[in-house]
Amino acid sequence: MLKLFRAQTQPLSRWLTLAFQDQGSAASFISRPKGNHRYSLIMAAIAVATLTSVVGHRFYNEPQLAIGRPAPETIRAPRSTQAIDQVATDAAIEAALKDALSIYRVDQTASQIIIANLEQTLLSITQLRQRAGPLPFIPTTILSVSTQTTLRQMDASDWQRLLRDLATQPPDSKPLRTSRGSASQTFAELRRQQETPQALPWPELISRIEKAQQQYQAALRTKPSNLIDFDLPALLALTDQDWQQAQNSFKQILARILTQGIPPGLPNQVTEATVAIHLQNDSAAIQQLGERLLPPILQPNLRIDPVKTLRQREIIAQQIPPVTVSIRRDDIIVTAGTPISQRAFALLEHFQLSRRGINGWGLAFTFALVSGEIALFIWVQKRLRLYLSKRDYLLILLLSTTAPLLVWTTSLRFTSLPAIGLLISSFYSSVLGAVVIFRANSTHGLRDEWESD
Repeated sequence: MLKLFRAQTQPLSRWLTLAFQDQGSAASFISRPKGNHRYSLIMAAIAVATLTSVVGHRFYNEPQLAIGRPAPETIRAPRSTQAIDQVATDAAIEAALKDALSIYRVDQTASQIIIANLEQTLLSITQLRQRAGPLPFIPTTILSVSTQTTLRQMDASDWQRLLRDLATQPPDSKPLRTSRGSASQTFAELRRQQETPQALPWPELISRIEKAQQQYQAALRTKPSNLIDFDLPALLALTDQDWQQAQNSFKQILARILTQGIPPGLPNQVTEATVAIHLQNDSAAIQQLGERLLPPILQPNLRIDPVKTLRQREIIAQQIPPVTVSIRRDDIIVTAGTPISQRAFALLEHFQLSRRGINGWGLAFTFALVSGEIALFIWVQKRLRLYLSKRDYLLILLLSTTAPLLVWTTSLRFTSLPAIGLLISSFYSSVLGAVVIFRANSTHGLRDEWESD
């Protein structure tokens, strides 16, 4: 069964060597069974010593009188002083940093994407309007824009009814009412053109109207996918001049809003209100279209500036005054048998009465745990028949050491365990990688549990 887990790739040392040497010379670094047992013991001893030192570093100078432990005797202050409570100071800094605002910067890439989305939407609307034909399609001295809009939107039945009424009703008759509502102005203007044609003969006028109706209906049938949520009659009801003005207005509004910046998490209501304010000087039709078109396109274009944000947090941390505790000479710091409080520990540290020293039991337990895990690693290696070179042992040791070192030196709440497991599993064996992860995770968990106690 274990044969299924044998590594199918070259050792990591071979890959590193091939980056600098040819294939033939690199072969000399692949380990052989002969002499490998001695190397394993030497590297195991080095690994135990190294990992014990790194994982158990806190046991070298651990206070015996720590927070929460009962005091062995009553301890009094040797002199009056003010001591810095580092734990309380760190808590105050952490509380201040929670309320600190992040510094944002404009992401030009995000802004360009938003601008491109607007350009694409405007282009789709322009192409749709071109298929629908121009508006006005007749000089406004002959028919008003509102009449031309009404005529172009008429369906075939309403249009034929209108033509019959114009042909049969006497000149002084009242205008009809179509299925689309009152058409008094439309009927009156057409009647005037029918009786006294001006620059355009009546048959040619009818022909142009019917052509505009056909183009309009054809445009409605070819609705673009990115305009599904839009009211097409409202888009096509704008005159060509109004549409050009609307495009310019939308581009200017978008540029102003993007220059100011849109932070992540901004409510949609705020975005909609901002757009409405910018559209106040436009016509009602343009306002209605802009309030429908711009909010979905506007997306956050502000990103947190990590450098400036970190610098700001450092400045805030420096401005937090240290929390101090005061005590007079011969006052009791802690009474015998009572748990040591945070305040008492700060005073004990200040007076160097916390009895710092080597925790032999902690180091011994860490040594035993690391030794057992190294033994498990060697046993699994032998069972899988993986013959590793000195370089491979050293690389695995260095990778294993990065997890506790990262937490120790940076105080981060995460480790490099995923990267360690990926590298070892890729170059050696998935089972061997799992053993290394188990070892690193268990020692890291032991460290956290011991510190919490």
